[in-house]
Amino acid sequence: MNANVAPRRSLRPPRSDTRRSARVTAEELELHGFWPRRILVPVDDGRAGLAGLARAVEIASGYPSEITLVCSAVDRWRFWMANLAAVSPLNHGVDIRAESVRWSDKTTRRAADAVPASIPVVRVVAERTAAAAILRHAEGHGLIVLAATTGRRRLVRRITQLSPVPVLVVED
Repeated sequence: MNANVAPRRSLRPPRSDTRRSARVTAEELELHGFWPRRILVPVDDGRAGLAGLARAVEIASGYPSEITLVCSAVDRWRFWMANLAAVSPLNHGVDIRAESVRWSDKTTRRAADAVPASIPVVRVVAERTAAAAILRHAEGHGLIVLAATTGRRRLVRRITQLSPVPVLVVED
């Protein structure tokens, strides 16, 4: 091992870490009278993002809560790089990184428009992976609302294992 290279850090907890998952149910929230002031919701242009947002709006509408919408530009950039390699948009002068940020901004704007005006909304376009963005912005929030679909199982598992705040998983 090269002494000049810093060891890699992993987001995974050590195997000896016995802490429980941060995953909670709506019934547990109601039972304990827990209603967060700030709710973090990852959004994208799929069904899952809308399902999570709808549940967050339902929770926030009865209480003075703020919703923070997070969208990952990096995940979209990776998707475009993997799927558009045959088309080669780089040869056509398209800046995929800038397009990914624009797409993420448009996605958070569209999601914010779906939230009633009585609920304050903060939009975050993250130039990180979805998991890193969610975990980075989790501090200061009372709850993360994630939708569990087939394509998001790995993300849901990672967030529930590493989140410092409760995670409400909306089953699709």
